[in-house]
Amino acid sequence: LEAVPASAELAMAYSNLSQLAMLAERLDETLSLGGRAIELAEQLDRQDVVCHALNNVGAAEQWLDLANSRLHLARSLEIALEQNFQEHAARAFTNCACGEINQLGYSQAQSFLDRGIDYCVENDLATWRDYMRGVRAQLLLRQGYWNEAAAEALDVISNDQATALVRYPALVALVKLRLRRGDPSAEPLLAEMNRFLERGAELQRLLPYAAIVAEQAWLGEAEIAEALRLIDLAETLSPTRAMFAELASWRQILSAGSDAGDTAGMAAPYRMLLAGDWQGAAAVWADLNAPYERALALAQGDEPAQRAALEIFETLGAKPVASHVREIMRRNGIIRIARGPRQTTRANSAGLTQRQMEVLQLIERGFSNKRIAEHLTISPKTVDHHVSAVLGKLDAISRGEATAAARDSGLI
Repeated sequence: LEAVPASAELAMAYSNLSQLAMLAERLDETLSLGGRAIELAEQLDRQDVVCHALNNVGAAEQWLDLANSRLHLARSLEIALEQNFQEHAARAFTNCACGEINQLGYSQAQSFLDRGIDYCVENDLATWRDYMRGVRAQLLLRQGYWNEAAAEALDVISNDQATALVRYPALVALVKLRLRRGDPSAEPLLAEMNRFLERGAELQRLLPYAAIVAEQAWLGEAEIAEALRLIDLAETLSPTRAMFAELASWRQILSAGSDAGDTAGMAAPYRMLLAGDWQGAAAVWADLNAPYERALALAQGDEPAQRAALEIFETLGAKPVASHVREIMRRNGIIRIARGPRQTTRANSAGLTQRQMEVLQLIERGFSNKRIAEHLTISPKTVDHHVSAVLGKLDAISRGEATAAARDSGLI
């Protein structure tokens, strides 16, 4: 194609090669090929190619220049929506959300996912819808909404029409959740994740798998040597230190005294933890409303911090993790360690989280989902998840029935 005059086909070829490089985390190659595609497509006024290439470039830039990444992804999304390029729009929503999650911009990620999933539903883009729902399950997991994360992930995984690649984000969320809860049904799902690596060590599949195995090894459920092998492999494949941040922190946990290496460019809580500042890391995770990660940081701290971590793990229902922290505390000579949560309230016995109790009380007062969202300063989509969870836990099929059940059981 390069031997003939400039054409839309040549521009799209550059963009397709840029996309392949982006998926393989060859960042410089992505930017070079994407730049050529954009330049040529703009000369030919092919906005579809410009849109596609900007998406590739923006996705790669998240690890190099976040401001430019956001700019290029936003422009790609803008073009797609203006020109009704539906597949491009869905991919842009996805890459915007994933980029924000990787850079710990959780509120921005939630907005992109809610908008993107709604867009896919409206335009019958089932594949992209399910992929983004899996990503949203991962975000819900990070934010401590474990029941909602499980429901979202299960909906995707139980869809017979979903391909293995579409299932993958939901698979990651559900495996992490079930392992943390001590659910043995996580094992076949973890084996499914491992099958992706049998085809080759693709970094975007290796990173989450290695993190899960590292967490298992910390809990005594996997070999530390295997976890460290996977971490070392990921390090050799990572084009930037920022991409390796989570695994760098796991290596330090599994191999005390190991060299943290260059932490420049890593997200703040990982950089702090690698520098021994567990207090700072825990504070950042708390600000991000990421309770599990906060508790992991606290577990690296002193006795009061470990007690706080234990309480968080218990509240989340992460029983194996809580048991492991108790064992660490015993080895450190700490006494009078809490045995576990007490069923002191009817709300706990119903399995409602604190946030779900707040939502239930507002339902009882007649608040609509929109008013609940405004009152609690959360998105309407998040309210939808909470309301569904409340109805499910109270075995109710309507808001009125949920309110009646809650009154009968003394919850409100």
